[in-house]
Amino acid sequence: QGVNLLVYHNEVAPGQHEFSPIFTRSAKSADQNILAMEVLYEKSLEYGLIPLYHEKPFAGINGSGKHSNWGLQCASTGRNLFIPGDNAKDQKCFIAIIACLLRAVHLHGD
Repeated sequence: QGVNLLVYHNEVAPGQHEFSPIFTRSAKSADQNILAMEVLYEKSLEYGLIPLYHEKPFAGINGSGKHSNWGLQCASTGRNLFIPGDNAKDQKCFIAIIACLLRAVHLHGD
């Protein structure tokens, strides 16, 4: 059990750090996110600290807040669906995916 990290670095906001787990399937990624937050919370308490998981704890400061980076990859081909592609077929697919994503955010983005 663990969380494999791709990167770890300081953010712009005071005392804020970012770590990014390696991209994986949604269910595993969600489990790793919860595990990372639980470990961070427990370790923070040992040092008399409390982690903030708010989206924007510091108004007007770039890079502040918990966020998720995500991508879409076709399971059968491994193709990153957020790359437009070099041919008309791939570009039409990209446009359709982005249109569906925007529609979903519009309907359910609260």
